[in-house]
Amino acid sequence: MGIAVYLALVVTVVALTIVAVALAPGFARRPVRSLPLAVTPFLLVGVLSLLTLNAGGQPTLEWKLPLTGVVVIWLFCRSDPIFRRAGAAMLVLSVVLVGTFLSLVGSGHYTAAPERTAGMLRHRRPAVAIQPLWHSPLTHLHRVGVEGTHGGG
Repeated sequence: MGIAVYLALVVTVVALTIVAVALAPGFARRPVRSLPLAVTPFLLVGVLSLLTLNAGGQPTLEWKLPLTGVVVIWLFCRSDPIFRRAGAAMLVLSVVLVGTFLSLVGSGHYTAAPERTAGMLRHRRPAVAIQPLWHSPLTHLHRVGVEGTHGGG
């Protein structure tokens, strides 16, 4: 269930970007000095997420995707109120995505560092299997399981 929530949040970030730009399309005439103000909270989330030093991997997509969305909205949405609301929503989504990612990799069922996780787990459980998922190229999340077991108990 956690992975479904995570993927839904990723899709929400992309959808919010598209909707915000579609509501007021056109090049925005904002001063360039407002861009650092808009992206700084996301960079802080990124720095704080890297400081977690999680062996299962650090969240990167989780703050970079909303950051990219805010930059796209900053460029292509002419409405300042829509930009501010979308930016605030993206910041909340970024924090929730980072938390969801850390929850997933902290559970031991997923990893974003498959080689490191496999090496660490082989000492405790020799028959560990790290399996890529359909979204692994985007999210970097891989399923951690035990070789030779099948679902269902």
